[in-house]
Amino acid sequence: MKQRAITGIIVSLIMIPLILFDVLLIPFKIVIGLMAMLAVYELVRMYETKHELHLANKIVIFLITAALYLVIGNVWLGPNAFIYDMPLNPMYVLFPAVIILFILCVFNAKMRDQSLGFSFLTIFYIGLGFGALTYLKVLGAEYLLYLLITTITTDSFAFFFGVKFGRHKMCPTISPKKSWEGAIAGTVFGTVFGTLFGVIILPTNSGTIFDTAATFLLENASAVSMFDVLAVRTSPAWGLLSIFIPLTLAISVIGQLGDLFASKLKRTYEIKDFGTILPGHGGILDRFDSALFAGTFLVFIFKVMSILWPGI
Repeated sequence: MKQRAITGIIVSLIMIPLILFDVLLIPFKIVIGLMAMLAVYELVRMYETKHELHLANKIVIFLITAALYLVIGNVWLGPNAFIYDMPLNPMYVLFPAVIILFILCVFNAKMRDQSLGFSFLTIFYIGLGFGALTYLKVLGAEYLLYLLITTITTDSFAFFFGVKFGRHKMCPTISPKKSWEGAIAGTVFGTVFGTLFGVIILPTNSGTIFDTAATFLLENASAVSMFDVLAVRTSPAWGLLSIFIPLTLAISVIGQLGDLFASKLKRTYEIKDFGTILPGHGGILDRFDSALFAGTFLVFIFKVMSILWPGI
């Protein structure tokens, strides 16, 4: 426990300034990119506990994952960019990736269908996930903080309530220690804390994503809609809550699904942790499994919002 706490403090001292200060955006992108490559290494090492993975296959996985991270993360942009300046063009990476991997599968006798599936899993899981974290940072540090506060609060309360009050196992064959009591408590507290942060911090500047969306909802609420029932027209906070509560709830739940997905991988390959780079915590994926799933979902939602409300 002491080692876990020390590691957590060291990681926090490194990551918090990188997230908060725009002047450190380039170091942030580099650090997240390196973490993505370490995560790829962790998955490759996991896979090789049961299957062989050819060197050419490994090289392709690393290169394509790195390229997808660069594209999704819009790493060439400066801080506080607008969504319409941040196109998502993963097809430029994924189409060549499919061709290259299929060619390897055909001409490399050692590459089997299992390694092909693993290659796509790694590329999507790591490239999209870490790319989404950088995307949110480029969009604005507050958006990344919103994600992390929601997922970290969810994980923390799910753990503590699960230990104290957990009686009903959620997925005993995947993660025996996780309980429905812990999951529900984590979701409730994650939603509350994430929503409070979102309502108080995110709409501080006119024209932010959530301000634009809330204004649209207020201006277009019909006479029989829930917005009039809740007197939204005289209380803009209700407009924000109508966005943040369901969104934060979804982030909390999807983050827990990401945790279960990682647990499923570890159970399948019979490993305790993905790595040892973070003493007391495990590997990179052991710490970021929730954020990768939830971050990818949040970026998708932002792109949908940018279509519904152009100009944000």
